[in-house]
Amino acid sequence: MIVNRITGVIGAVIILTALAGCGKDEVSQMKVTTLWVNAASELAEEEGTETAPFKTISKALAVAVKGSLIIVKGGEYHENIVLSDGITLKGHQRENADRPVITAADAGETVIVMRDTSTIEFLRVTGGKDGILVDVNTNARIVNCEIVNNEENGIFFEDADERGNLAATVHIEGCLVSGNGDGIDLEGTKGVIRDCRLINNRDDGLDYDGNTNLSVFNTEIRDNKDDGIEIRLKRNSIAHIEGNIITGNGEDGVELINTPVKGKTSNQVTIVNNTIRENGRYGIGGVDQETEEVKEGLIIEGIKFEGNTIEKNLKAEIAGITRKVGS
Repeated sequence: MIVNRITGVIGAVIILTALAGCGKDEVSQMKVTTLWVNAASELAEEEGTETAPFKTISKALAVAVKGSLIIVKGGEYHENIVLSDGITLKGHQRENADRPVITAADAGETVIVMRDTSTIEFLRVTGGKDGILVDVNTNARIVNCEIVNNEENGIFFEDADERGNLAATVHIEGCLVSGNGDGIDLEGTKGVIRDCRLINNRDDGLDYDGNTNLSVFNTEIRDNKDDGIEIRLKRNSIAHIEGNIITGNGEDGVELINTPVKGKTSNQVTIVNNTIRENGRYGIGGVDQETEEVKEGLIIEGIKFEGNTIEKNLKAEIAGITRKVGS
């Protein structure tokens, strides 16, 4: 062992009683702030109130304006949707109630696309190509959700590779991400993951690509088929990995892939106070970017690790790191 030691009140809401013939601009004038959705509603009227809710999320989105809160009651919704304009999509939380389930109507597309500033909370997202796609120039909050059993990624980010685009900023908290390809696939993303479970995904639990700058705290990263955390270093990759349990993954607990970038880099990877154990290859492995294997003389710069418990990994606790800056 290595010890590196809404209630039903709709305040200030004015809602159309007849949506036909009303354009988006007219709706925007009405300052709608809260809308309700209930797939099980038997009423013919769909006004967006708690007593006469919409039956689909798409109908609520069609009249929502910037800052709207859409509350989704329990049940299953077969839809592919796009969130933007400061909209919050939130499952109706009752004691011991299951999350509302959004299942892709088109399994070849993403279930939820997030743009601008948007939030999803207390939902189960399943059955799509990707569960959630976060676009460039987006500030996304994903809280207390289950993102499960999607074909490719649980949560995926567009790469801000075109001039004028900004990488997404994300706050992911209290989420289960399981049964996907990669659990969370980052692309130059900024932000934080906290108090989540990234388990039983078919590839990596968490995959850093591009010049990502993201911290991971108090998260269980377990039983993923490839690496628990894979970090492909670029020029300015920053990862702070603290207080996590990283165990039972098929390859490395944390895999650090050396940068292909020539010249000066400023990558920083800090791995502190984690438990990294019983992974199928290395606890922490530094590997070559072409082969993803340990290579003699390989130099991976900008790595600091301390206070970790690293034990019972199949091949070695730490391998392939020949120089550690700041350790």
